[in-house]
Amino acid sequence: MDKVVQILRTRRLELELTQKLLAHDVGCSQPYLSQVERGRRPLSEKMALRLEERLEIPGLLTTAPFLKGRPRLTDCSKKTTRILSSGAEPLVATPPFDRPPIFHQLHQKWGVEDRLAGMGRFFGEDADRLVEKLEEKKGPDQRYWRNLNSLRYDSWPERWFTAAFALLGAQLTGIRPAKLGCSLTIVNGKTGEEFKGCHRGFLFEYKGVSIAWVPQVAIRTEKMYRCPDNVLMISRGGRTVTAAVEYYGPHHTLSRMIDRGLEMGIPVNYMAVDFVGMERAIFDILDWAVELVA
Repeated sequence: MDKVVQILRTRRLELELTQKLLAHDVGCSQPYLSQVERGRRPLSEKMALRLEERLEIPGLLTTAPFLKGRPRLTDCSKKTTRILSSGAEPLVATPPFDRPPIFHQLHQKWGVEDRLAGMGRFFGEDADRLVEKLEEKKGPDQRYWRNLNSLRYDSWPERWFTAAFALLGAQLTGIRPAKLGCSLTIVNGKTGEEFKGCHRGFLFEYKGVSIAWVPQVAIRTEKMYRCPDNVLMISRGGRTVTAAVEYYGPHHTLSRMIDRGLEMGIPVNYMAVDFVGMERAIFDILDWAVELVA
C-alpha cells in the first residue's frame, strides 16, 4: 500500500492537480482520495484503473501490490531461481550516453483490455484452443489474469508465447534479471536510468535446464537503447547464458532484426511472425535455449 500511495501522490503533484480536481475527474470524493493518499483506505481495482488512465501511469497502480511482493514461489520456481543465481557472472556495466531513450511502443500506451483476447483471428483455431486450455487451467484466478493482462505487448506473437509458457507450467512472477545472471544493462524505458526493480516474467524448467523468460525489457548498449521482444536467462551446470528472441515480418525485416541483435551482443533467435502460431514454435525456441548451455 505504501508504494501505491507514493506513486499516486507523486504523479498528481507532477501534473499539478489538486485532490479536488483529480477526485472530480475519476468520479470519487475528495475525502476518499485524501484517505487513499494517506494510506488509510485501500484502493479498489476499479478506482485504480481510472486513476491510471487520468494520471497516464498504465499498470503502476493495479500491479503495485504484485511488484511489491511477488506471489509465493512454487518449489520448481525456487529451484530455478537458485540455479540461475548460482550461475550468475559479474555484470559489466554499460556506460550511459547523452542521447535520451526513444521508445514509441504499444506496450507503453494505455490499455486495460484482455491482452489474450482475439488471438484466434490472427493465429487461427490452434491459438483459440491454446487460450481455452490456459483459462481452463487457471480457472477464476483473478490475481493471475490481472497480472497476466498487465503485461504490455508490442505484437501478437508475444501474447501467443505468454499463453504457451504458462501452459508449460511456468510461474508468472516478479523477476529481477540482474539477480539471475542477465548480462544486459536493464534500464527504465523512458529515462534510461538503470532499473533494479521487478519485471513480470516466467520461471520454469525444460529438459533439465532452468529458464527465466521476460518480455519487453528495455536495455542500454554502448551505442543506443534497445527493447528486445523477449529476454531469456538460461542456466545448467553453473553457467548462465543471456539470450533473446526477436520476431520479424512485414514491418521488421530479418536484416534489420539481425542488426539489432548484433548491437545487443548476445545470442538471438530470429523467428518469422508467420511461424510463431505453429505448435512446434515454442519447443524450437526452448530446444535452441538448451543447446546454448549444452
